[in-house]
Amino acid sequence: EQSITAFEEYCKMQMLKYGSFRESNLYEYLITCLEEAGLSPEACQVFSDMQLMGIKASRKIYESVISAYCKLGFPETAHMLMDDALESGISLNILSSRVIIIEAYGKMKLWQKAESFVKGLRQASGIDRRIWNALIHAYAESGLYEQARAVFDNMIKTGPVPTVDSINGMMTALIVDG
Repeated sequence: EQSITAFEEYCKMQMLKYGSFRESNLYEYLITCLEEAGLSPEACQVFSDMQLMGIKASRKIYESVISAYCKLGFPETAHMLMDDALESGISLNILSSRVIIIEAYGKMKLWQKAESFVKGLRQASGIDRRIWNALIHAYAESGLYEQARAVFDNMIKTGPVPTVDSINGMMTALIVDG
């Protein structure tokens, strides 16, 4: 743990000391390493430092940091980052990013935000099976079996066809709701 912290400090000092470290791919590597080491707060800090220095983030950096903010329990921040990336013309793996954000809302028991997010996607015709499953899981995490059941029933009636993940979400909702 101390060696990781020391490495991080060394890299930060080198990046600030030598302007040649202002390349996005170095940050991409550093953020990926921090994420893989389970150091999400540090990955977010490096991203913030990048923004302060005016370094443009790559698709991979945005996706890593969106995931990091969701892991840390800040899905709203992740949602804002996703929107910023899309507005900047960065083509994210949008489906995965949306699913991660919806699941994070669910884990935080912010099912209303998950619901609102999915409602916006429905209006834009951007719904996929994984989005529906993420919403079922968000309701399940909040103990809202009836809402999860309504989404499940809607999938049966209008598609897409529910999957094992849909059924697992329903079972979780039953267990949590009691």
